[in-house]
Amino acid sequence: MKKTLSVLVAALFIFGSVAAAQPRPPYPCYRLAAPPVIDGKLDDTVWQSLPEAKGFRTLKAEGFAHRKPTSFRIGWANDALFLAVRCKEPFSRLMMPLTGDLEPLWDDDSIEVFLTPTGADYFQFIANTAGARWNGRKAEASETVWNWTAKAQISGDD
Repeated sequence: MKKTLSVLVAALFIFGSVAAAQPRPPYPCYRLAAPPVIDGKLDDTVWQSLPEAKGFRTLKAEGFAHRKPTSFRIGWANDALFLAVRCKEPFSRLMMPLTGDLEPLWDDDSIEVFLTPTGADYFQFIANTAGARWNGRKAEASETVWNWTAKAQISGDD
């Protein structure tokens, strides 16, 4: 039985946990008519209006990520960036996520995102299946969680 894990992240968050071995096609960041509801569900009409990016490869292995495919949609409104990520997880019932912000989420079932503004060091954001958050700048952890939101939902069969 396959489950779908939906992770929804708002503000300064862009997808980066899997990378293609070949050059990646660009995915534009679309202007949204209104900010989406941040609830971990991907049924908001705002998300449905955006194209879905998929067909990723795994970071440290050959080939496409067929067993656990991931897709995302991204857009912006006002002064915030919004990202919706869908991760297929066939064994979601076995996940035991960390639940506190600023815990070592990179060792958990999580989405890791790196932003590199022009002329600046990179910013790293991590959210896991419980909606816990971690953030830092240039691999240095922050002592507090910055002003961004992460919500996750484990949904039923596809």
